[in-house]
Amino acid sequence: MAGHLRARLSIWIATVRGRLRVRERAAAIIVALALVIGPASVIVYGRWVDHGVVTVKAVQWAYLPNTIHAKAGVPVRLKITSEDVVHGFAINGIPVTISELIPGKAEYITFTPKTPGTYYYHCTTYCGLAHFKMVGRIIVTAGR
Repeated sequence: MAGHLRARLSIWIATVRGRLRVRERAAAIIVALALVIGPASVIVYGRWVDHGVVTVKAVQWAYLPNTIHAKAGVPVRLKITSEDVVHGFAINGIPVTISELIPGKAEYITFTPKTPGTYYYHCTTYCGLAHFKMVGRIIVTAGR
């Protein structure tokens, strides 16, 4: 009887080890795929996100840069930050508005200018005595 139990126990252990080997192989494959696909997707996604991103800094009392160039029909992605106090951001003629630019926090907006021309952006939140000077322009030229 003890020999029979010992034989069944050894069969059970071999089965468990076999299952573990299958699970270990599956886990190793998953980890390898994650190590290959993960960084690749981040690189590709990062290239897509950062491609053409224009960083605009709001400081008392200006936007840097104060002139942005774009093409009609091509999406524009802006990363807007405030360096000092709470500012706002809006573009005349394009439905884009940020009511509060919190210092140190980046806001992203994406828009596609439809027609060539000059669009002005300005601060929408009172930020001090020279608030009225916080303007910039987006010069949109024709075509791709």
